[in-house]
Amino acid sequence: MDKVMKYLREERKLDEGVAKVIHSHLACHPEIFKEFENYTQTGSFKMADGSCLEIEGYTAEGIDKETNLTAIGAYTYLVYLKEFPEKAKADLATLPRK
Repeated sequence: MDKVMKYLREERKLDEGVAKVIHSHLACHPEIFKEFENYTQTGSFKMADGSCLEIEGYTAEGIDKETNLTAIGAYTYLVYLKEFPEKAKADLATLPRK
């Protein structure tokens, strides 16, 4: 079991099927997966060098801080931004805010 799957199953207590879907969704984009894997180990949205991935002007940390999405939701939203940028940006405005 890799680090991400272990985090999803053991720390977040997700059902195996749900964890596999999230894992495969994130794994389609190695740069997003790498940062999420770092998050699962450190609890930080920033990599060791202080950098964080930005897609269409958004970071997982920014999405997490401004919306009601969890960290998992913020990273899967980065996938959405990468795959469907215009729709994702429009939908982001409709998400509940903290």
